[in-house]
Amino acid sequence: MPKILVSNITRLVSLKGWTMDQLAEKTGMKSGKQFYAWKDHEPGIDKVTATADALNVSTDYLLGRNKSNNLTDEQLTVAMDAPAHLSKENQQKAIDFMNYLVAQEEKKDESDRKD
Repeated sequence: MPKILVSNITRLVSLKGWTMDQLAEKTGMKSGKQFYAWKDHEPGIDKVTATADALNVSTDYLLGRNKSNNLTDEQLTVAMDAPAHLSKENQQKAIDFMNYLVAQEEKKDESDRKD
């Protein structure tokens, strides 16, 4: 579990454009390096909860128990409105990337069903 936890955290931090130190600041931790230590030992539930809250996801999602991020309507609206501020070229890149991600998830889900 610790590896998936750290993997999910680093991925979400990257998606938000944050650094690990910024996440640490938002969660009351001293340094972003502390998150990487979670690969070797499980953190307390208070730290996992604070991290999930800062990243705006559930603790189950961070822990890999729930693969669905269950975005709120507000989060989906913000995500869908973001491309309107991009150039036409970057809008197309965003659409292409979203299509790529959907295809990857479908492959992964198909693979999981086979196992």
